[in-house]
Amino acid sequence: MSTEAFIIAAMLLCAALVLSGIVLWRQLAESRRLEKQFRSLFTLSGEAALVLRAANPDHFVVMQLNEAASELLPELHAESEFPSQRAKLPRVDNGFMQAAHAHLRQAVQKAISVEYETAIRSHINNQVLTCRVRLHPMAESGVVRHVICFIQDIKSDPKSEKTKPNRWQEFRMLVEQSPDTIAHYDRFCHRIYANPAFRRLMGVAAPSIIVNEYCGESYRMRLREVLESGQEDDFESTWLTSSGKVTSHIHLVPAIDASGNVTGVLSIGRDISAIKATENNLRESKQLLRELNARREAELRQVRKEVAREMHEDYGQRLSMLRMKLAMVNMTFGKPHPELGERIDETLQLLDETIVHMREIVSVIHPSVLNMDVSTALEWLANETLTITGIDFDVHIEEGLVSFDETTTSLVYRLVQSALSNVVRHAHASRVSIILARQGDGCRLEVRDDGKGFDLDRSKKDSMGMVAMEELANMLHGEIVFLSAVGKGTVIEVCFPAGRSLAQPAQLPV
Repeated sequence: MSTEAFIIAAMLLCAALVLSGIVLWRQLAESRRLEKQFRSLFTLSGEAALVLRAANPDHFVVMQLNEAASELLPELHAESEFPSQRAKLPRVDNGFMQAAHAHLRQAVQKAISVEYETAIRSHINNQVLTCRVRLHPMAESGVVRHVICFIQDIKSDPKSEKTKPNRWQEFRMLVEQSPDTIAHYDRFCHRIYANPAFRRLMGVAAPSIIVNEYCGESYRMRLREVLESGQEDDFESTWLTSSGKVTSHIHLVPAIDASGNVTGVLSIGRDISAIKATENNLRESKQLLRELNARREAELRQVRKEVAREMHEDYGQRLSMLRMKLAMVNMTFGKPHPELGERIDETLQLLDETIVHMREIVSVIHPSVLNMDVSTALEWLANETLTITGIDFDVHIEEGLVSFDETTTSLVYRLVQSALSNVVRHAHASRVSIILARQGDGCRLEVRDDGKGFDLDRSKKDSMGMVAMEELANMLHGEIVFLSAVGKGTVIEVCFPAGRSLAQPAQLPV
């Protein structure tokens, strides 16, 4: 062969190899495109679809299954054996398994597609479905290695003569798109369905959420109570997820079949983490405001005490000295000069009125009786407030409760003062009882009257007195209760811990 002929032959061979490579590359690309399209159809198909590997005509292994197949046959999962005809599975229809094995054997041995109808019990709504099953064998080197199985509910097939309006499909679409977490449990408290929102919350895939149990014993106890009673239940639950803690409001609804039997529980959860965070912020803000109010009250009480002491000891003594000097001037010069004595008497009278008025102001700012025990303080308050009104009263202080610290005595005094003020202004009562006694480990303060009572509606403008008494009760770290009805009198009861009040002074926040 000449050199030119050899070169031409080599060039023709290279061209053939290039064309062959292009054809193979196009075939490979087309194969990958078809495989990708197949996987997309397999995953997104509304039909239940699974791929079985045929180890032999009587032994099959599940290779893959889509979400619809996982929900219809929850016992099957990837890399698991396809149950034999003799398998005793509590949630698989044995008739379906027997028919499946018989038709799988036929498809593998004859390498032909098989289509038949069978009945399968759905564990989502506990109904028996009439399904069409299509088996498509896939042969390699003339031997069937895999079988693709499609299962379709005949009622949902638009080409079937048996097609009927299927509201279940509409309901399922709403459930799948719901932002709330929705799960379905059978009568054994096994989770047999979870919508995408539930799976996103738990961070798991569809098959594993059905096989694995992701709820604690307390949650299962709630499920059992609903299964036994047939009554709905509501509660809050905190879930520990990959993104942190999530608080959900759970509503459990019993699933009841046509015979009235409870067959399972439907769980509907709504994420209320943001609401709980807002509630915590409000609670913390309220607590901070109460602490600030307590500090302000303590500071005001100290200021009032200092002002009252200064007015009593300084200005009171100055006025008393002034009166004594005027009296001495009157004794010395009043008789020889009657007109001067008359003017001095008028001045002394005005000075006496000023001293009385100043003592009243001091008593309002900080009653000196607060420096004594709580029993004396409350008796003095009731006498000063109610005697001039003609209202009968009695004060009963249990023995041993006179050792309150100054802060507690002041708060109890102000509570009773506010209650008596309301009695005088609004109650039209004829009798009032004040009781301070021990109750368990704490103390109970009660102010009771036989007046006309009032409406407990807090929306009214005249309820500010109730709010003020509630704040005073909070400063005592106690709880206050108002009992009243129109024409039936009023009872105000405050229960507060005795340990903090009796043993040590109340600690203000730093």
